[in-house]
Amino acid sequence: MKTKLFLAVSLAGVMVAASGCVTTKTENAGDQKTIRVWLMEDSAPDQVIADLDKEFEATHSGYKVRYEIQKWAGIQTTLSAALSSGNPPDVIETGSTQTVSFARGGGLLDLTGKKAELGGDHWLPGLVDSGVWENKQFGIPFFASNRVVVYRKDMFERAGVTPPKTQAEWVQVSQKLKNAYAGDPKFQALLLPGTFWYALCGFIWDRGGQLATDDGGSWKGALDSPQSVDAMRYFQTMFKFSKLAPDSDEDVPRSSDVFAQGDTAQMVSLPLYYHEAITKNPSLDGKLGVFPIPGLTADKPGSVFVGGSNLSIPVRSKHADLAYEYIKMLTGDKYQTKLVQYPNNWYVPDKTTLAPAVANDPVMTVVSQAAAFGRSMPVDPRWAAVENEPNVIRRYMTQVLSGGDLATLARQASDEITRRMNAAGAVGG
Repeated sequence: MKTKLFLAVSLAGVMVAASGCVTTKTENAGDQKTIRVWLMEDSAPDQVIADLDKEFEATHSGYKVRYEIQKWAGIQTTLSAALSSGNPPDVIETGSTQTVSFARGGGLLDLTGKKAELGGDHWLPGLVDSGVWENKQFGIPFFASNRVVVYRKDMFERAGVTPPKTQAEWVQVSQKLKNAYAGDPKFQALLLPGTFWYALCGFIWDRGGQLATDDGGSWKGALDSPQSVDAMRYFQTMFKFSKLAPDSDEDVPRSSDVFAQGDTAQMVSLPLYYHEAITKNPSLDGKLGVFPIPGLTADKPGSVFVGGSNLSIPVRSKHADLAYEYIKMLTGDKYQTKLVQYPNNWYVPDKTTLAPAVANDPVMTVVSQAAAFGRSMPVDPRWAAVENEPNVIRRYMTQVLSGGDLATLARQASDEITRRMNAAGAVGG
């Protein structure tokens, strides 16, 4: 995701981090007046970045921002090489599941002491955790997004139903939709990919379960807990309303492509796919609504995985003071508002207090409300071993939905999570 960062006034050459003082050299051989900012492709609209650079350069006489867009493919290797070099960029963006791996390796500046000044008391819960390693804040929430349910208003009207408030009601609504269109062989009440583990995670969290538990640094898979097994049973129930294959995911086939065909009543989706579906089938414009993934009770929506990006400062940055001020601008109210109010935006702001910034967007209002109940994956670099192919949870879900014994497969998947995470922990750090 591409977005620009701001660098503001120098902090007098010294930045005080929670771990101590970091001296920032003003000499940058051959490039004394340049602040290097690495952001990911598609993180922010070009116009927002242009506005940012213009303001920064106008208020920091003699300094320029060298903005460099990075590709997501291979970024782990690219950043690892940059952070170990003698001249890394001054500001970097990392995916919310990547930040702790660089913090663990000692490549990022500890920003714990700046948390309050950056509005940390109001950061989205799912993102703030993703930037923490050993109780220290290395990543500053940049932006986020999460899934909601996109639905066809006209199909709901025909079935005589309204958006459900609880997971039990969601089953009832989906069944009524299926009954109302029983004569249409192409119809599906719910587009739910079989390996859609982000939805399963939410159901697990709603029931008080976890994907894995940490016992003094030793991890244990928890897909076989009563709460997690019950969540998978609920996923099985909802999957019966979908016509996708057990091994399907959000992009194979792409959810927006399927929904745009016009035969689906609901899709669990990023707001990005909402916009894509309308672009692919303009006749859907005005027919779509959005509601949060339901929770167990009507008083709050379901838990969701909040994914996004963090901003960090390499520990070897030669302009760490300016880098911090840049991050402070980019994550401040002014530019967060610009970011989330851009046309067809699909991000939520980094703070719950900025929810009013999307109040005029009926889609992002719901996304923002759901984000307040966001969670993150286990915050440990070793979690990456679980997501490596074959992804343990995806494989488990496919096997269950293909008719395998739930209890047996849950136990096997939990054992595999335990094995992978603890084996990864044995590798240097």
